[in-house]
Amino acid sequence: MLPDSNPAMPVMRSFTSVILSTVFAVVLITEPIVAVDTVTINAGTVLSDVSAHPIGINLDYLMDDDTRLSTAPARSTRDALAAMGVKFLRYPGGEKSQNYLWSVSPWTSATPRSALPKTWPATDKNFFSTDGTTPKATTLDFDEFMTMARSLGAEPVIVVNSDSQYVSGGPTKETLLLTAENWVRYANIVKGYGIKYWMIGNETWNTGNYAGHTSAANHKTDVIAFSQRMKAVDPTIKIVACGNGTNSGWNSTVLSGSNAFDYLTIGGYFNPGSSYTNYQNLDKTYQNVTTILSQIVTYSQVGDGTRIRPCYYEWNGVDWNNTWANTNDLGHALLNFQIQGDLLNKSGWDFSCLWNTRWVGNDPTSVFNALKADGSFTAVGQSLAIWGKNLKDKMVVCSSSTQLIRAFACTANADRSMNAFFINKDAAARSVSVTLSSYTAQTNVNRWQMAGTGSADQAPSWTQQSNVTMNGSTLAVTLPAVSITMLTFTTNISPPQITSTAPTTATVGTVYTYTIATTGTPTLSVSGNPAWLTLSGNTLSGTPTAAGATGTITVTANNGVNPNATQTFSITVVQNRTIDMQVPSGFLWNASSPTDAQVDAPSGGVQRIRVNPQESARLGLVPALPG
Repeated sequence: MLPDSNPAMPVMRSFTSVILSTVFAVVLITEPIVAVDTVTINAGTVLSDVSAHPIGINLDYLMDDDTRLSTAPARSTRDALAAMGVKFLRYPGGEKSQNYLWSVSPWTSATPRSALPKTWPATDKNFFSTDGTTPKATTLDFDEFMTMARSLGAEPVIVVNSDSQYVSGGPTKETLLLTAENWVRYANIVKGYGIKYWMIGNETWNTGNYAGHTSAANHKTDVIAFSQRMKAVDPTIKIVACGNGTNSGWNSTVLSGSNAFDYLTIGGYFNPGSSYTNYQNLDKTYQNVTTILSQIVTYSQVGDGTRIRPCYYEWNGVDWNNTWANTNDLGHALLNFQIQGDLLNKSGWDFSCLWNTRWVGNDPTSVFNALKADGSFTAVGQSLAIWGKNLKDKMVVCSSSTQLIRAFACTANADRSMNAFFINKDAAARSVSVTLSSYTAQTNVNRWQMAGTGSADQAPSWTQQSNVTMNGSTLAVTLPAVSITMLTFTTNISPPQITSTAPTTATVGTVYTYTIATTGTPTLSVSGNPAWLTLSGNTLSGTPTAAGATGTITVTANNGVNPNATQTFSITVVQNRTIDMQVPSGFLWNASSPTDAQVDAPSGGVQRIRVNPQESARLGLVPALPG
């Protein structure tokens, strides 16, 4: 469901949901109960690569211009998003994007217009001119949005109007195509914004949409047409088609035109059931990534099954029946934190965008608002900021002895630091024993907590607490009731070093050996080595067969803590000198210097002596021993 279908009452959408039985909707904190639980974090087993920081949010062009607010916010929208740590920004929003034209001919500036002057939000005089054609200056136009996005280093996700053609009196398809191709030209050619993601339409499958909807077949045709026109301007852009959850009928039709697009976007609204207690009883939340990936492989054209990627245009934790009131409180903050964490644990998708910054009216008690009017976070906004500001590069495996405790962890590539997150859904504090596997942590561990008075608390706090102490590979921590706890681990392993020096000469036919000495117990690898030289453990060895110089050989030591240690060298291989000496009867030749000269056994009255080119040999005759 997309809440901008009606500013007062969202209509029901057909998102995949989990609905459980009705029980009490609010959980208050009870007297402390000592419950010993266990959590294991295996830092050596990676679930997904999240180094692209795939955390985003939907902006609302109607509400997110700071001048639109009656009083200046204490923190601008730009600064609030910076504090939230989001890296993907969807603009101009959801369904209202289908009643939005970024500009008109001659397309030389961001001069927005409505596509449907008699349809909301064009009919709302808070945001539009009297005739419903022109957004007021207090809305966020495209250039203002891009100024914000670029200052944040965030990736814009642009929603292109493709559906208003299906509304009576709406613009023609050609008008929408012209608007789209000129948007790409203005953004990426004229302005040099380099926008990558261009989403064709918004929930085009949704018959409840006020700004247009259509069939899967029509959407496929539209995506092909828009893609051709837009990629003709900039072939580097990525086109995003609208999927319909796990609906195989819709998705299979759209994916049959997969050669025209690059991503399939789906909604991530998760229905936890009718109360906070229902959520307490859930282990995993939104888990349809595997199904979508399977559909992409099955229904895409040949060669596109691994190229097309899914993304989540909107997500939130919502009970569309409103039995568990959609209040912006600590209970929903925990739910949303888990939804984002469950998505991050799954590999194969590119980004997700929470719905949303501010909805019309900016009611801070509504779950659809991450930001308040003064730029501070709501409970839901704070839970997203915990991920946004503390996500590292890789999600790793966590396991818990109870579904009341949900754990996540992520590690950094550079310094192998690790953040671990623990959701306590229980109405009582719980004592947890945390065990680290494949990770050696320093003794002191920083701790932060988001907690309040219970699941219905609309003003929970996010504060730093006293450190906890490692005891070998374990630590004990108490998780407050209905809370999120973050522990920040640093490793006491130093970056590796290579302390030995490689021999740089070798002799044809003689074994070359280099035993590599290191610190930091790293794993070694070698590149640039000739075929005769191989690495086994910490030893490079082999026998050269021809004289000459090798190329540059690089030995790399990696223990997971940057920087890796490297050593480069080359080997000069020389041909040894040989001489055949007649052996007088009753005697043998003996080389007394150098000790590594090789003297063969007599053969046919001759002995062969081999000496390295840089050496000389002093030979002497010794009596041959009998037998």
